[in-house]
Amino acid sequence: MTDHINNINALILIGGKSLRMGTDKSKLVYHNKPQIDFVFETLKTVINANNIFFSTRDLSQIKNKSVITDNYINHGPFGAILSAFEFDSSKAWLVIAIDLPYVDDNLLRLLIEKRKPSKIATTFKGINKDFPEPLITIWEPKSFKLLQNALKKDNFSLISILKNNEIEIIKIDDKLIQNINTKNEFDSINKHR
Repeated sequence: MTDHINNINALILIGGKSLRMGTDKSKLVYHNKPQIDFVFETLKTVINANNIFFSTRDLSQIKNKSVITDNYINHGPFGAILSAFEFDSSKAWLVIAIDLPYVDDNLLRLLIEKRKPSKIATTFKGINKDFPEPLITIWEPKSFKLLQNALKKDNFSLISILKNNEIEIIKIDDKLIQNINTKNEFDSINKHR
């Protein structure tokens, strides 16, 4: 696994508006600390801290950490990932959204161990889902060209890009890649911990 760690950057997506949640999702506490700190510390167990970056518009959220500016405002995670490849297209990008509270170091290790650099991406798919989860995915350097072409066609759907190209899929329990978007979902998780 060491070889994989050396050629992967990580991008933590925290730039969303959190409208449905009504509060900044990066500051929510699931593991006795703000989610932004938990995700960063968890990534550090599998990727060198110097290779971990944040995508956000609010720089006050990040202290002493590396930020990649999203060059494509209003394009959602698609724009953040494209911006990451514009920053460094020589390495793969392990992309993780801030609102995935069940992701832990074991899940990240599984993603890295199952990685297939010959494909455009390695991703998870919930066993009861019809689509892969693009926001906990290793995007290979070869996907950069696909993202650029999708931009030209105004196709910003990461799911569509994954579904229409050769990817490595790891099937897992839906809960492990469940994103939390509302206060009710957040309260439900904390009630069952």
